[in-house]
Amino acid sequence: MSSVENIFDFLDENYIPEKLPFRESQILFIKDKIEKYSKNFKPTYLLIFGSSGLGKTASVKYVFKNFQILGIKYVYLNAFVYNTSSLLLSKIAEELKILEIRGISKEEILERIVNYLKNSNLKIVICIDEIDKVKDINEILYIFSRMTFLYNYYPYLILISNNKDFILNLDQRVLSSLNFDELEFKQYTFEQLKTIAEERVKLIFQNNYDKAAITLIANLAYNYNSDVRIILKVLKKALEILLEKNENKLSIEIIKEVIKKFEKKKIDTLDEKIKLINDERQKEIINLLKEKEMTTTELFEIINKKFNIKRRMFNYLLKDLVNKNIIEIKRVNGIKGSKFVAKLIL
Repeated sequence: MSSVENIFDFLDENYIPEKLPFRESQILFIKDKIEKYSKNFKPTYLLIFGSSGLGKTASVKYVFKNFQILGIKYVYLNAFVYNTSSLLLSKIAEELKILEIRGISKEEILERIVNYLKNSNLKIVICIDEIDKVKDINEILYIFSRMTFLYNYYPYLILISNNKDFILNLDQRVLSSLNFDELEFKQYTFEQLKTIAEERVKLIFQNNYDKAAITLIANLAYNYNSDVRIILKVLKKALEILLEKNENKLSIEIIKEVIKKFEKKKIDTLDEKIKLINDERQKEIINLLKEKEMTTTELFEIINKKFNIKRRMFNYLLKDLVNKNIIEIKRVNGIKGSKFVAKLIL
C-alpha cells in the first residue's frame, strides 16, 4: 500500500490523475477549442454539461494542467464559492495579481482586467464551474460580452453545469450576444466504472486487492447515476477502516462493510430529499403539491405569477424534481382532451 502521507491524495475530488479514462475525446475537444482561440480565432464559448461525477471539471482541469500555451492565462472559478458577478470579477483580478480593486465598481474592475491583459499581451481562458449557481447570472454573462464590444478584447469562456437548461431563463440581451459550442458528458457504463475504480485502487494498493471488490464498488457507483465520486468515497472509507485495523489488503469483506454503511446514509424519504432543494421556485412547487395534486398548467400559472418565469424554465424545474424522485407527472385523458397531473411521491 502507498505511504499514508499521500494515500488520501489519490481519493481527493481535486486530484487529477495522469490519465482520465474514457474522457479522451472530451479532453481533445476542449484542447482544440483553446488552441484555435490561441491562434486568434474569434471564440465561440463552450458549454459543458452532464450529471454530477462524470468528469466535467476534471477534464477542464486536466487540459489547464497539461496543455500550456505561451500567452494564455487559465482561470478556474467555482460559482458555488464565487456566486455573484462582483465576486467572480474580483477573483479573476486576484488570479491576475491586479492590486487595489477594493471599493471600485464592477465596470472599473473589468476595465483593469482588460487593460492588464492587453498590456501583458495575454489571452485569457475562464472556466466558471456550476455556472447556474451565480445569483446574477445574466449580469456576469453580459459583462463578458461587453469585453468584446467595449474593449475589442475576446476572452474564452468555458461554462460547466449539470444541465444546460439554465440557459432557458437567460435574458434575450445575453442570448443574442453569446454563442455556445456544446459538449455533453454522458454517463459511464458499468464496465467503464470498473476500469476507473481499478485504476484508482492500483494507485493505492498495487495488486493487493480482491477483483470482486472492484465489481461491488463499480455497481454502487453505477446505481448512483455513474457518479465517479461514489468510488472515491467508498475507497476513502475503506482506507480508514483498513488503517484502524492495521491491514493493507482491500478485501471484498471490507467493501461490503463500507457499502452497508454507505447505503444507510442514502436519502430515501421525501422529507430528506426536500431538505436538499435550494431553489425557491421548486420549494413553492413542492408546497403546493403537499396540499393537493395539480395539473402542470395550474402549477405554472401560480409559479409564474409569483416568480415571473418562462414556461421552458418551469418545465426544467419540474423535470429536475422528477429526476430527484420527488414528484411524478402522469398524463390523464379526459373529455376535453389530455392533461398532465403532478403529485408528490410519498
